[in-house]
Amino acid sequence: MQIVEAPNSLESFFNSKAIKLYITGSISLDKSENWIMVFIEGLRKCFLKDKNLFIFHPIRKDWNPELERNEYGSEFRKQFIWELEAQGLADIVVMHFEHDALAPITLMEFGLNAGKDSRLIVHCPKGFWKKGNIDIICIRNEIKQAETLDDLLKLTIEDIRYLKKCRKL
Repeated sequence: MQIVEAPNSLESFFNSKAIKLYITGSISLDKSENWIMVFIEGLRKCFLKDKNLFIFHPIRKDWNPELERNEYGSEFRKQFIWELEAQGLADIVVMHFEHDALAPITLMEFGLNAGKDSRLIVHCPKGFWKKGNIDIICIRNEIKQAETLDDLLKLTIEDIRYLKKCRKL
């Protein structure tokens, strides 16, 4: 298992048979535990030595939150394009909504990925302000939903194993 952090090149993945996973979702800054890192650790326990599994990780350690958010050649544009390309390349898009977050970017990403042939696996807990909307779209488009973050990890592991079997990796 290898982690590909933004903004590293995605070029080698365009024609790759390897399994590609994109992790996205809201983060509560007041929590001591980052769900993404816990999730990645759970995957690492199962797939540590797997050379055919790549995790696209959009959160950058060097990100400057003061950057101007515009479309003209900026670092922000580079990051945003990377995230869109990584989601497009991913075989599985794992998404989590924190119950106490507004999550406008995660909602936008949900909309971009929520088609009938969706590769999404979603965890949207009770208390999230748009849970009803998420639930209806997931049901209508047959998108997998997890009841807990542990279930999100289990469903993701199942999908990875299924894809490995199908691709004979």
